[in-house]
Amino acid sequence: MGAKSIILHNRAIAYRMPLFRELKEQMGDSVEIWIYQDTAATGDADIRSFPYWKLGVKRFSISAILKLLFAKFDTALLFGSHSYEIIFFFLILKARKKRFLFWTETWDWKVFDFESTLFMLAIQHISRQATRCLYPGQKTKDMYIRLGVPEHKMGFVPSVSRIEKTIGGTKNTNKRIIGYFGRLIQRKGVNILIDAFSGLDKSAFLLTIATSSADDDSEYSKDLLEKGRTNPGIEVKRLKSRQEITHYFNSLDIFVYPSYIYNGFAEPWGLALNEAISIGVPIVSTDAVAAAFDLIHDGKNGFIVNQGDAAALKLGILSASKLIKSEVAAYNKRFEPYYSYGTGASLFKEAILEINGRD
Repeated sequence: MGAKSIILHNRAIAYRMPLFRELKEQMGDSVEIWIYQDTAATGDADIRSFPYWKLGVKRFSISAILKLLFAKFDTALLFGSHSYEIIFFFLILKARKKRFLFWTETWDWKVFDFESTLFMLAIQHISRQATRCLYPGQKTKDMYIRLGVPEHKMGFVPSVSRIEKTIGGTKNTNKRIIGYFGRLIQRKGVNILIDAFSGLDKSAFLLTIATSSADDDSEYSKDLLEKGRTNPGIEVKRLKSRQEITHYFNSLDIFVYPSYIYNGFAEPWGLALNEAISIGVPIVSTDAVAAAFDLIHDGKNGFIVNQGDAAALKLGILSASKLIKSEVAAYNKRFEPYYSYGTGASLFKEAILEINGRD
């Protein structure tokens, strides 16, 4: 009988589920995927095809920790998150002398309060103790190097997400459509995008701000949405299905990711960039987004601009508007591992088989 591996992930979010389903299909019963926080509100209907645990007291998954103490398995893949669970999971894996892979999107942390310092120290220790450390892009690899992880212990496995390209146009305007899709929280920088848009020609450009999260219940997002609704040339959209998200991305001429470093936190990855890349939409992203450094080649498929700078964002949008979508789409074929679930799952499979001794 071959080796048994478990994958520990903290969110049952929709964009991760296709990857997990593909990995399960490739590896069958040799892998189990555990979801240890109940985030069904932002996940999809079939999260229950994987074992998962609701959060316990004070957002703590004690039942998942107890399960790990007694479950029968040989190796583990631990997805790194800013949670106390990963510390306990690590301690259990070490106590049970299990080999494990560690994968995280963490890269830039300038917060020095007690909890953040604790998590960074935990990530440093876990990284050094892991059998192998996996990184989705250059920024996380650079962090591993800073933390003292030798390069021979590292391996590349990307964050993966994609949008299906639709046949024919989905636009209903002659204006160039600038789009943002994501959460409406402060570090996403949507307010900076609105400021940048205010300096553009409204007869030539339309800005669409879209979200599918529940963050629009916060006071910040309500104020932001009101600012968008009262600003000429801006449309605000609430997307409720994957079909609506697909239609939205296919309508765009330029995708903008305006995140900035807020309270010390940069954008861990930025999967919306993968989705824009997958259908050939020119991108403008700030340098606070990890994915930008792997997925954007200035002047070829988009532009990277300074975070927190509305004037730089405006110039980036104007430059991106001159790119030809068909040429961008052809150029983006080189980034296929970032938007192919099959390739992403295969890379995870290879890493798991390696620590399993190729069983």
